[in-house]
Amino acid sequence: VGFIGYYFVKAGNDHLTEVNNDHMAMLSMTQDMRQQNRALQGAMLRLLTVEKGEINKAVQTINQRTQAFAALVAKLEKMDLKGNEAQLLADVKKNEAIITEVRSRMAQAAVAGKVAEALQIYNQEEPVIEALANNVRDLVKKQESEAAEVYEENQKAYKQSVWLLMGAIALAILISFVLGQLISGSVSRPLAGIVGEAEAIAGGNLTTRDLLLNRRDEIGKLTVEFNRMKDSLRQLIRDAVSVSEQVAASSE
Repeated sequence: VGFIGYYFVKAGNDHLTEVNNDHMAMLSMTQDMRQQNRALQGAMLRLLTVEKGEINKAVQTINQRTQAFAALVAKLEKMDLKGNEAQLLADVKKNEAIITEVRSRMAQAAVAGKVAEALQIYNQEEPVIEALANNVRDLVKKQESEAAEVYEENQKAYKQSVWLLMGAIALAILISFVLGQLISGSVSRPLAGIVGEAEAIAGGNLTTRDLLLNRRDEIGKLTVEFNRMKDSLRQLIRDAVSVSEQVAASSE
């Protein structure tokens, strides 16, 4: 019982752990996405202040982080999102598409030496940039909340499984004890009767009743053979008495 119970508890716990790991993986990706978005915002502002010889490097950094952000979004789309997470991710993807175009326009203006124009583009699209940051922040908070809920549910389910296992083991021990007592009694009581009869015979009393035990097992066979032994002893004593009487009569 313990082994089987342990197997099922472990299997259930492994499943719960897998579910929790999936949520933690999603949370990790959304946190990475938030970091990438913050880095992109910083890179866009740096594009407005960087030296002319560093503009191409700044643009390259923006392109790399944009690709990394898009890859995280694509991975999250393939995962099992709960509640309004799918809608939040859709909003992130929509605003990111707009801001990707904004970054491209800013990069073109900066490369052309039109920093003022790049700044104007940034200021015009700043509400969308903030909206994306809010979308990502809300998605992270949602993931953190759900990860915490899943963890608590997993711990609660695991503890319940352990208590059920302990209860099953305790019940099995109790049943084993009761069955042991019943089996022990079914063996010890007949044996006690046989021992009592043997003690009576040892004391010279052969007038006791035969043992009655309607069983077909070894105890029953022992009882039958014991009764036969007692009958044989009675007959032996009767024969000995008869022989003694005959000897006494012939001697007269």
